[in-house]
Parts: sequence; structure tokens; C-alpha cells
Amino acid sequence: MATDEGAGGAPASMPAGGESGATAATDAPIVDTPATGAPAAAPPGTPAAAAPGASPETTEDGEAPKPPERIEVNLESLAAGLQSPVAAQVFTAGESFRLIPVAQRREVLLELSKHTDPSVRGNVWRVYSTVATKDDLATLSEALQSEFSDVRIASLETMARFPNDQTIGVLTKLLENPDYRQLTVGLLSKIGPACESAVLPYATHADAAIRRAAWDVLVHAGTRKSVQTLEQLTTQPQFQKDEPLKRSLEQLRERLRRA
Repeated sequence: MATDEGAGGAPASMPAGGESGATAATDAPIVDTPATGAPAAAPPGTPAAAAPGASPETTEDGEAPKPPERIEVNLESLAAGLQSPVAAQVFTAGESFRLIPVAQRREVLLELSKHTDPSVRGNVWRVYSTVATKDDLATLSEALQSEFSDVRIASLETMARFPNDQTIGVLTKLLENPDYRQLTVGLLSKIGPACESAVLPYATHADAAIRRAAWDVLVHAGTRKSVQTLEQLTTQPQFQKDEPLKRSLEQLRERLRRA
């Protein structure tokens, strides 16, 4: 299956925030202090003082203000920035996407994942992958249904960062899919021993291509348990001359010796 690849501009560094100038002491308004020692009245236009014990970033009861659950998002403008040939505009659009409230950001991601321009899809997923957490797994699962292979691949790559029974199950099942087998081998190999129990049944699969893919994963993710499984295979007549099996077993043993 051909892969749709995003082609947006690379993020560019943005200048630091605006300058703030200090006001000279001689420019400050002169306020007469009453002889009684009472506090002087503040000049007109001076912001009201915060309540005692409260910082400017907190409410009077000391709690931080809650961020909005939703903000106004112009999808057309956001997509235009993500597909811009100007790197700074791509960066700005990416930062705007990053600042969208979490639940709403997931909705925006799925909408932009439908965009016909691969640069929009690629750039929005590059940003999303940096802020995604395990709480985004439902969104990642939904993205696997995309008509675009680049979206499905980006979802799998992001999902692999949060290995659990669900995500490992999705990935190991894809060992059966020749279009995703090579990608899946790489992702499972990076997960390591946590995926071993899910991969081991594929080590004895009836399909030779699937078996060998599982062996490739176990070279990087297997433990002594995998060694025993592969050793048992080598005793079976049909595998006694299987060079890929022997090579995988040797590589697994060598990795464990070095560990």
C-alpha cells in the first residue's frame, strides 16, 4: 500500500516575547501621603490590588482560573497555515493547534486528518504526537479508520508510545497485514519485552512471513522465554534447516548475553 506523506514546512524558531521597559523613578506621579500615615490613593488607571494571599495568576480563593473548555477555531485558517510554504507560518499554525483545549483539539485533529492536502495532515500529526498522552488512545483508534494511510501510520506510531494490552494487541494483530508488517515489527521491537507474550503465538504461525516477522520482533524484545520457544521450533523436522530461524535465535541469544 502506498503511503501518503505530509510535506509541510519545518517548524521555525520564533522570536522571544515583547520587550518591557522600566519607568524611571522621576516619571512616577507624586502623591501626597496624609500626615496620619494612611495609604495614599492610587493614581487613576492603576489596576486594583490582588486580595491578600492571592497572586495575579490566582482567584481570590487562591485557586488558579480554569482554562476554557472550548475556544473559537477557524479550521480554514488553521489548515492554510499548516499547508503554507513559509516555515514560520507552519510553526505559528502548529502552536495555535497546540493551544486548543485538549478535548476540542482531538476533534480538530480528526477534522484536519480528513484534509486532502497531505502537508496539512502531516504537520498537524507532527504537533499532535508531541502532546498526545494515553488519554488520547480513543482518538488514535478512531484515526486508524482514516482513508489516508499516512494518518493511519501516524496514529500507530503515536499509539506505540503508550504500550498496554490494548495498543500491543492492535500492533501484534497487524503482523498479519502485509501492508503494515514491516512498520509493526519496528514499533513492537522498540516496545521491548512488554510485547513478548503477545508476539510469541505468532512465532509458530502457519504463515511463514508472519512467523519470520515475529522472530524479528523477538530478536529485540524477547527474553529467555523466547529462546526456549525458538529452540523448541528448531527440534521440529520442518524447521531444522530453517536459516532465518537459526539466525534469529543466534541474534536473540547474543543480545541477552550482552544485556
